[in-house]
Amino acid sequence: MSIEKEMLEFLANKESWVFCIKDVISFGDYKSVAKALERLTDKGDIQRLTQGIYYYPLISKLFNTSFPPEIKDVAETIARNNNWEIRETGNSALYFLGLDNQIPMTFTFLSSGPYRTYTIDNRAIEFKSSANKNFIFSRKISLIVQALKALGENNIGFNEIMKLSNFLSNEEKEELFKNITFAPLWMQKYLKDIGGLNNE
Repeated sequence: MSIEKEMLEFLANKESWVFCIKDVISFGDYKSVAKALERLTDKGDIQRLTQGIYYYPLISKLFNTSFPPEIKDVAETIARNNNWEIRETGNSALYFLGLDNQIPMTFTFLSSGPYRTYTIDNRAIEFKSSANKNFIFSRKISLIVQALKALGENNIGFNEIMKLSNFLSNEEKEELFKNITFAPLWMQKYLKDIGGLNNE
C-alpha cells in the first residue's frame, strides 16, 4: 500500500484534522512523507494551509462542501510544529470564552517563540513573543486571566464571574487558588470569586 493510501486511511478516522508533517512522519522518511502530502494536496484530498500545516477537511454531506478549519486548531498546530507554548490573549480570549460574540479580525496568541503572523482563509493569526511569566498558569486558567485583562478592572460583573467560574472544574479551581498570587493584584479578588463558586 502506498504512503498516500495509508495516510488517507489514517486521516479518514479523524473526521477532520489540522496537522503538521511531524504528526504523520511515522508513515515514512521525511522526504517521502513530504512528497505524499504534496500529492494528496494536488489531488484535493487535503488542504495546505501554510508551510508545513495541512487540513483534512470535514465535509458537509448535505451541501457537499468542506467546512473551514477551526482557527484555534490551526494556531495550536502551528505552535506544535514549532515547539512553541501559546496562550490566547485580548479579544481572542474573550471570544473563545463566549464573553464576546464578535469574531476577531485577528486572533492573537502569546507565544514562547518569535513574533509571527499567518493568514488562513482571510483570517489573521498573530503570535506575540511573550515573557515566561505569562506561561505560569495552565492553558484554561491563563485563558481566564487574559480575558480579565482584556475586560479591564472596572468592566467585570456578576455575569462574567459566573461564566468564568462555570468554565473551570473544581480541581482547576484548586489549581487557581494555588497560583493566584502570580496574577496582578487587582485581578486576584475576581479570581477568588471565580474559584470560590463550586460546581455541582
